[in-house]
Amino acid sequence: MSDTATVSTETATYRRPSGLNAIYQDSRVIAWRNLVHLPRTPQLVIFTLIQPIMFVLLFTYVFGGAIGKALPPGVSYAQFLIPGIMVQTLVFGTSATAVGLAEDLQNGIIDRFRSLPISRSAVLNGRILADMIRLTAVATVLVVIGYVVGFRFQGGLGLGLLMILVAVAFGTSMCWIMTNIGMRVKDAETAQTAGFVWLFPLTFISSVFTPVYTMP
Repeated sequence: MSDTATVSTETATYRRPSGLNAIYQDSRVIAWRNLVHLPRTPQLVIFTLIQPIMFVLLFTYVFGGAIGKALPPGVSYAQFLIPGIMVQTLVFGTSATAVGLAEDLQNGIIDRFRSLPISRSAVLNGRILADMIRLTAVATVLVVIGYVVGFRFQGGLGLGLLMILVAVAFGTSMCWIMTNIGMRVKDAETAQTAGFVWLFPLTFISSVFTPVYTMP
């Protein structure tokens, strides 16, 4: 007579979130996927930070003496320049949104995402969320560089954080425009050109580097 041992196994079932929670969870995963690429491409991070630092140092110490004479008394050129440079840098940085999305389309990554049981909007939401975090980091670095060259928050820390928040919000809204460009061109090189060619003249005809009343 033999004893038969019955082993009962419990099957763990995964219940997928629904509604907005599902969109949030899927978007968070896609955003993490986009963020983990940054440490693997340190040259991208380095050159992303070099450009704003170069602009700040160039315009502060080379052109600041001439342009600063047009400012009201008591206003330093660094105080005038840093907010504009921050917006310019974040707007230029949004071209990476178009390039990254075009690369994913070109390499078939988006098609793989579509075959997964995830929210369709999560692919775009995750891209925007990751880029928003990246823009926030760039804005923080710019504030540090600004303090080195003489920039100060005149209204206190609260208004300073609000300035960064507004700049990041504007950059994030521009990311959606770049998303549209990246999805339409579907080629990384074309996306980079299409995302940059119309931003460059808009920056230099704005009041980023010089007061409006000095323009012809």
